[in-house]
Amino acid sequence: MDGEEEHDHASTELPPMPLHGDLLRIAEQLKDLSQAQQKLQTLLAAMLSVSRDLDLGRVLRRIVTSAMELGGAHYGAIGVLSEDGGRLSMFIPEGLTEQERADLAGVDLPQGRGLLGYLIEHPNPLRVGDIPHHRASAGFPRGHPQMKTLLGVAITVQGRIYL
Repeated sequence: MDGEEEHDHASTELPPMPLHGDLLRIAEQLKDLSQAQQKLQTLLAAMLSVSRDLDLGRVLRRIVTSAMELGGAHYGAIGVLSEDGGRLSMFIPEGLTEQERADLAGVDLPQGRGLLGYLIEHPNPLRVGDIPHHRASAGFPRGHPQMKTLLGVAITVQGRIYL
C-alpha cells in the first residue's frame, strides 16, 4: 500500500514547465506593445494639434518633433517649397541647442542643393547612412552641426511639397 500512495502522489504533480523563458517572451512582447502604443499616442497627439492649430509654423514644428520622437532622432527639420517649387519658403529645424542656433545665426535658408535638392527632385523616402559620402551631398553650411545619417521624406499635401 505504501507503494500505491507514492505512485498516486507522484502522478498528481505537474511536470516542470519552461516558465522562465515564456515569461521573458511575454515581457518582451508587452514592452514592444507599450512602445507601439506610445508611438501611436505621439502620432495622435500630433494629429490633434494639427487639427486644432491654424498657425502653420506651430503645426509644422509639432510634426517635426513628433517624427523625431517616433524615429528616435536627435535633429529634425521640415521645409516648405515655394509656389514655383524652386526654393524653400520656410524651414523649421528642431533639436538644436541654443549654442547650435547661435552658430547658425545669419545662415540663409537651405538653397535646395545637395541632399535637400535630391529630395526635391526625387520626392521618395531617402535613408542615408553616411551623409558626407553620398553622391548628392554638398556638405553643411558654416556653423551647422555635423550629422552622419539622414532620413528624408517628402510629404505632399494638396499639391504642396513639405520636406
